Order: sequence, then structure tokens, then C-alpha cells
Amino acid sequence: MKHAFPVCGLMLCLFYGCSSGDGGERPCLTDTDCPDGKRCLSNRCTTVEPCAGVECIHPDGDAACYDLPAPCLQGACQYAPKIGARCDDRDGCTENDACQDTGLCRGQPKTCDAPPPDECLDPDHLRRYRSAGTCQGGECRYGFDDYLCEQGCRDGACLGCQPEWKDLSVCDCTPGPCLGCDGQKLQDDGCGNQRQAACSLPPTGCAEGEICHQGTCCRPSCQGRQCGTDGCGGSCGDCAGNETCQDGRCVGGCAGCSAGEACVLGACAPVALLLAAEGDAPSGYCPPGYALAGRWRTGPFAADGGMEGIDFHRYRVDAGWMWLCSADPQRVKTVAGVNDCGGAVGACAGAARGAWHVGAGCGAQTAVDGDGVALMAGWLRLCVAPGTEAFAEIAGNDCGAAGPGCGARRSVGAFHTSPAACGQGATGVGDSGASFETGWMNLCVDSARFPPVEASTLEGKTLAGYQGWFATPGDGSAWNAWVHWFRSQTPEAGNATFDLWPDLSEYDADELCPSAMSYPGGETAGLFSAYREKTVRRHFRWMAEYGIDGVFLQRFLHEALLPAPGAFRDQVARNVMAAAEAYQRVFAIEYDISGASEDMIPERLIDDWKHLVDDLGLTRSGRYLRHRGRPLVGIWGIGFSDRAGTAADIADLLDFFHNAPEERYRATVLGGVPEGWRTSSGSSRPGFADAYRLYDVINPWLVGRYADEAGVAAFDRDFIEPDLAECQRLGRDYLPVLFPGFSWANLTGDAGTFNLIPRRGGSFYWKQFYEFLGSGCRMLFLAMFDEVDEGTAILKAAASQADLPAQGRFLALDQDGVEVPNDWYLRLAGAGAKTLAGQLPRQPTLPLK
Repeated sequence: MKHAFPVCGLMLCLFYGCSSGDGGERPCLTDTDCPDGKRCLSNRCTTVEPCAGVECIHPDGDAACYDLPAPCLQGACQYAPKIGARCDDRDGCTENDACQDTGLCRGQPKTCDAPPPDECLDPDHLRRYRSAGTCQGGECRYGFDDYLCEQGCRDGACLGCQPEWKDLSVCDCTPGPCLGCDGQKLQDDGCGNQRQAACSLPPTGCAEGEICHQGTCCRPSCQGRQCGTDGCGGSCGDCAGNETCQDGRCVGGCAGCSAGEACVLGACAPVALLLAAEGDAPSGYCPPGYALAGRWRTGPFAADGGMEGIDFHRYRVDAGWMWLCSADPQRVKTVAGVNDCGGAVGACAGAARGAWHVGAGCGAQTAVDGDGVALMAGWLRLCVAPGTEAFAEIAGNDCGAAGPGCGARRSVGAFHTSPAACGQGATGVGDSGASFETGWMNLCVDSARFPPVEASTLEGKTLAGYQGWFATPGDGSAWNAWVHWFRSQTPEAGNATFDLWPDLSEYDADELCPSAMSYPGGETAGLFSAYREKTVRRHFRWMAEYGIDGVFLQRFLHEALLPAPGAFRDQVARNVMAAAEAYQRVFAIEYDISGASEDMIPERLIDDWKHLVDDLGLTRSGRYLRHRGRPLVGIWGIGFSDRAGTAADIADLLDFFHNAPEERYRATVLGGVPEGWRTSSGSSRPGFADAYRLYDVINPWLVGRYADEAGVAAFDRDFIEPDLAECQRLGRDYLPVLFPGFSWANLTGDAGTFNLIPRRGGSFYWKQFYEFLGSGCRMLFLAMFDEVDEGTAILKAAASQADLPAQGRFLALDQDGVEVPNDWYLRLAGAGAKTLAGQLPRQPTLPLK
């Protein structure tokens, strides 16, 4: 049991320890409790062979280029590529495929020098194929010339005169230094026929020391610059380690960290934070750059529907565990103080800045401190090194006046002490010296930042699609119009093209453009624009607060190629990059070819990618997501029954992104494909199955493919599991799409599609997390963050019917009769991300309180 001490004696005992002991082999719950070289076996840290249980079957390169399983040495896999071994790079336009020293399978370009024989198209015309062809989609294709045979055509040859086109004039166009030209030239076939034939001339080239940039000659200059652009689309250098480029100079990414921060993955971040999970089997998961520095049960550890803890990402637990993630356990960790049940206590080399009681008896382990000392009941202290601003403080008081809380500092998690009863002595002592009998403790730090998302891989990430397509008059864009909100420039309910009403209560007045609609109280209803950086930053702050890793920014190709829409899209991309850098999220571009014409693919898409790389500098951002060693880019829609593009276009795009002469344009490619991609069925056009398999990451579009929980389970069985098996066979990654519900009555004008796929209080959404993660998915795409048009958005939305405008018909989150708060789907998405990362156990029921 917990003992009652006078406050003075309690403080001395807590802060300096009252007993010592030899714990022998350290007790543990998980491997993270044990020092290097030991594992947790039968709840004791035990020395084991470093390679025990290590499976070396996942090299970074192509599996076919390694002998697997690879050997293990001191716990590390020793992957050695079989250089020169035969393999298949799954590119039909290469041959002699062989394993490279990088572990990747690469082939040589296929030679196309065997054209078909000449043929008679009809009795009077001959077709002669040109000697050199090009490979497209695995097949050699050859250009040709057609001839009129005056005396007839037979057996692939003209009778009588043998025609052959020869030039009579030069090409009638003038090329520039950077751009070639297209024109015509006069030709004669030698049999009395002439024609004007299309021709082209290459660019003449720039003067010495100049290069072509955006169609003109440009002279690069890096004078006085360590890094950044050279003015001509090139780079003056990259910054090393945790440095970033600012105005041409490399600046340390962690310069100016506060006393409550540490350098985490090259950025200033909170020196410590709290995470949590329900139940009695804490994972101890901490974000990259952080280490477990103590854990404890919440009080009173009673699964009674109440809340006993809330972690850094606002995840709430009823009866569970909290744990401290420290960016530097030498600066911040927990240390065991009084042990009510006897046994070991810890030692704090710094200052004890707050303490709290755990457990209410000696029957079960309720805490393990940062040094591995276990408690069944007793006190934990927050041990903080000098110069570090982090402390624990009492806040909500069940038995009296509230404590001071964090004050001007930021709370990075809170929990209830144990036992949760008044009149039994103190259970919490804050850094201020204030104490209470039972209540809530806050962990406080001097930092307003967020832990950075590791940006080198898509593996383990939960990212949302971000449309970024909403515009309003007065937002500063050349559009200066309502876009995606209304079908005309009259912003009234009858013209609305969106169903889900966003919760706009947190937006500032300068972010909202007034519409002709109003709320029941008479207040004008305003709407936001993604052109405003302030709004995009707000959205990214929500992602950081709830633990969503980042976004795939949707870039609609047909808009990007037009002046005003293109300028709008460019500014949204800049906004997303700035917001990702501010809140340490990741982002990647995903092209949506909806609305694009055949002539835009692949050339115009490639040109736009070069624009994003060279002019906007997106891939130079440390927050741009990379995967398999290169920037990640998505291409959505080629192969769908109602979209442009051919299977050959996919092959050409993959060839460019994998093999572009300039390394800066190369990328790992995600393919947004139909649900029936394996067999070119469903919403796919026939003949695309092989082309889809060329993508590095398969991302099937699943919105509307199931409508209830039973449908989710059936789809997982019939599609997700076979998809995963096929991707494993191919060596591809698999990124499924999850969506919370669907409604597009205002967009389509079909009232029957209002709330077409109900959200059911989140149970429909969570069923997808449960099934897909259970099948082995290791990355997730959430559709979408801001898609209110089709009712799939997860941003903060109107919680109840009372929050909707008085005019029109819009969707609120209580449409199904289940009352949830406005941030419910951000919280569910965050819980899904935590489950994928390993913080939370996979569970079939909704994980939220």
C-alpha cells in the first residue's frame, strides 16, 4: 500500500530515494527495457545471441539480386548483391538485365533495328518501314512512309518505278539556341510525285558558359553562395547533416533550439513527450529520434469509461499506460523514488522536477523507470539535467483547487495519479512544490514544435491526400473566383458543389471569404482558400497535433498547364512545402490526370515535374518524402475507363523517372490504379495489367468500392490480400486507400447520393484500419484530408446539425445519429497511424474515448 508521509519527509524521500537494493537480473516487460545485448525473456533481461530471431530477407535492392536469407553478423544483416547475376527488371524495353552493385536489377536499352518488311496496303499503295525504331511498352515500333505505286503494288513492292522520298529543300524553320523547331520540306519520290513533309531541326546551342533554362540561355552563378539554386535550375551545392539552405548559406537545422528542445533528425523538437495505450501491455513505441525513458500505469487503472490519460497527439486512455519518450535520456527521464513494496530505487544525477505516485498495492508491476527499475507501487520522479526546461506539474485536482499546470510552457501529455482517492495522502508533487491528494499531472516543456517525421521512406507512414483546390474571391490568386465551392460565382446554397460542411470556428477572419449563406444565428458563413499559406499551415498543424505523417498533394495536370490555374497550383505547392517544414510533416506530389487530354501525357507531365524540381525546388526540401532512395512522385488515373493515357504512356513515364539523364529528375513512382489492377478489370480499361506492374508502389483507388463493415471485410479478403501477395511477388510496395464515408449530392445534383456511404460514427472507417493492417499493409493513404465535395474529408467538420448553415442541405458528423466531436476523424486517423507505427495494438473496436 501507499504510505502517508508528512510533506517535508515525502519530498526528501522522493527526490533523493529512501532505499537501495540489488535487483539481480533486471525485470522487464519488453526488449526496450533491457540494455544493449539483452532481451526480455520471462520478464527478466537475459543475454542472448545478437542474431537470434533476426531474419535477413528484406534487402534495400531487388530480392533477386541477393542470396536470401543473408548472413547475420552481430545483429546486423550482411547483404551482398550478386553483381552481374541475371534478373528481370520488369521493363519490357530493356534486355540483358543484370544485378548492379547497388543491388538493383537494371537492363540495357532494347535495340530496335529490325523493321517489318515493306507491304502493300492495297493494290496501289506501298508502306515502307524506317530502319530505326523505338521501344514502347516492351514492343519495337517503327515509323513508316507510304507511296503511290503508279503501276500497282504487288508482294511488298511497286511495279515499275521504285519510289523513294528524297529532299528537294531544307526544313523551312529557324531553331533557337535552346528550342528546336518544326517545319516542312519539299520531297520527290523519283516517280513524278512530290509532297510537303514534316521536319524538325535541333537547337543551335548556347554560348560557352551558358546553359538552357526554361527555353532560354542562362549563365549559372554561384558567387557568394554555398547552396541553393544557381539561377539556372541547377544547384550551388547541398548542405550536409542537419543543415538547411537559407539565402544561399548552410545553416544548422538545430540552431536556436530552446532549453526545452533537443536536436531530433536535424530539427529542434520537444526534448520529451508522453505517449499512451490502453490495456496492460504497453508497446513502449517512441517516434524516430526518441527513446523510452520510463512508463507507468494511469490511475486508478479502472476501465470505467472515464479518461485517465491523454498523450502528445491527444490520444486518450481509460485504463492504460503512459510512457515518457525522451530525445536525450541523459537530460530527461523518470527515476524510481520511494518503493512502497521494498526493493530497488533509482538515482537522479540532475534535479527532480515533479513526482507522482503509481499503483495501489503490491500485486502487480505498475511502473518501470528510465533505468529499468520496476515498481509495483511507489513514486516516480522526473529527472531533468541542468539547463533543460522540462517539468511535471499538478493540474486538475480531484480533492481541491486546481494546481498551476504548465503555465506559459506547453503540455506534452497528461495523466491521472494513483490511487484515485481523497484522504489517503499525496499522490502528486509538482515542480512548483504544490501537491494534491489525487488528480492530473502535466508534463511541461519549453517548446512549441513537433517531432519530425522521418522523410526517407514511405514504409510505416500514414499520409492523407490533400486536394488543395479550394479558391475564393479575394484570396490573392489570379483566379480570384469561387473554385470547387460553387458551380457559379453566386455563392449561395443552391449552387454549392460540396456536401460535408467544414468546421470553420478556428479560422481567422482574414482566412474566410463570406458567402451568401448564414448560420441559424444570422452570422455569415465564410469559406477558405488553399491559396492562403495561413490556412494550409493550420491544416498541417492539425496533422502534427493528431499524429498524421503528411500528405500527397494532388496536382491536376490539366490545371497545372494553364496560366491562372497553374499559378494557383504552384502557390499551393509552396504553401504545402512551407507548412510541412514548419510542422515537420512530409509531402509528395501526386499527379491526377483527370481532365487531361491524350497529348498531355507523358511529355507535358514530365515538363511540369521539371518545373517543380527546378523552379519551385520541391524535392530540395528536407520534408519532401523519399522512398527507395529517391523522391516519391505519384501518377493517378492512367488506365481508368474514363481517363486519358495508354499502357505505353506508363512505360514511357517509368522510363523517364527511373532513367532520366539528370539525376535530379529521377524518382520512385507511385501508381494510382483501379481496384482491378491485377487483371485489368473493374474500373480499368483492358490491357493495362502489365503496365500497372511497372509502378514501384501500387496505390489502388478504393473509394466507393465497399459501403459497410461487411463489405470492407469481403474486399480485404478478395482484393487486399491477393494484391499484397502479388506485390510481394513483384517486389513492389502496396499502399491501400481508406475513406471515412461518401456523399456528393450537391456536386452531382442527385439527392439520392446524399450520405450515400454513411460514416456510422467512425466504425466504417475504423473497420478499414483493422482489416487492412491485419492483412499486413505497411503504409496507408487516407482519402482525403480536405475533400468536402465528395464527403470524404477528415479535417475538422461540423459536429451537429446545429452547426450547419440555415440554407441548403449539408452533411454534419451526427448525420447517422451518432454524436462525435468535430475532430473525431482526425483522432481516428491518428489512432490508425499509431496502430501502424506500433504504439497501439490492433483492435476491432473503436479505440477512442
